[in-house]
Amino acid sequence: MLPENLILVRHGESEGNVAKRHSEEGNDNDFTPEFRERHNSVLRLTDRGIEQAQAAGEWLKGNGLGVFDRYYCSEYLRAVETASHLGLPQAEWRLEYQLRERDHGLMDIVTETERRQKFSAYLQEYEKQRFYSPLPDGESFAQLCTRLRSGIMDTLHRECSGNNSVILVTHGDTMRGLRVILERTPAHLFHIQHSGRDISHRISNCQIFHYTRRDPVRSATLLPHLGWVRSVCPWDSSRSSGLWQSIARRTYTNDNMLALVQQFPRHLDK
Repeated sequence: MLPENLILVRHGESEGNVAKRHSEEGNDNDFTPEFRERHNSVLRLTDRGIEQAQAAGEWLKGNGLGVFDRYYCSEYLRAVETASHLGLPQAEWRLEYQLRERDHGLMDIVTETERRQKFSAYLQEYEKQRFYSPLPDGESFAQLCTRLRSGIMDTLHRECSGNNSVILVTHGDTMRGLRVILERTPAHLFHIQHSGRDISHRISNCQIFHYTRRDPVRSATLLPHLGWVRSVCPWDSSRSSGLWQSIARRTYTNDNMLALVQQFPRHLDK
C-alpha cells in the first residue's frame, strides 16, 4: 500500500532549462564547450530556480505539508539544490538514483538545430507514438515507467505503506512516468495528452503534484489506493488549476476495446 499522501515536486529552473529555451529561440550561445562537457546530472539551478524552490517550500508549509515521514530526492544536483531550498524544517533526505531523469541518450545537451538535423528520424517516430518511441541510445517513456515501477514504486510500497506523508523531488519526465503509473494512464491516452498544447499536462519547474488516499471532501473516507490528485504551480497559479480530481481506475468493455482498435484503419486485407 502507498502512503496516505504522496507529494511529487519537479526541480526549479536549471541551467539546462535556460540553454534549451534560448536554443529554441535561435540562440545557441549557452552551448559552450565547457557547458557541453558536463554530465546532465551536475547542472545547477539558476537564481530563478532557487526562488521557485523557495516558493514551493512556502506553499507546502502553508498547506499543512511541511513535515513528512520520508523525504526522497534524485541524486541529480538540480533536484538536490531544489530539495534544500524548499526549507522543510525536519527534512532528512534520502538520495535515490531511482528518481533520476529519463535518459535522453544522444539527444542530451544538444542544440535545437542539432536535434532537428541529426535526429529527424527519431522525431518522426516520436510523433507517431510518444509513449513507446525511445530516445536514441536513451529511454522511451515505456522503459522509464518500467524502471520506476520496479524501483522507486517498489520502495514506496515496501518501506512507506505505514506512513502518512512522503515527498519525492525529481524531474519532469520522471514525474510524467510516475503519473502514468499512479493514474493508470494507457499508452494511447498518454500520446494524445502529450501531442497538443493542453496546459493541464504541462509540468512546470517546481510544480507540485499531491496524491492522496483520503477523500478531500469526505475526510472520513480513506481508500486502500491513491484516489485523488491536485496540481499546483506555486510561483504562477495560472499554470495549474489546483483543484482536486478523482483518479479513474479505467476498465474496458469488449466494445470499448474494439472502438480503440478502430481508430487505426487496416491497410492490408489478406
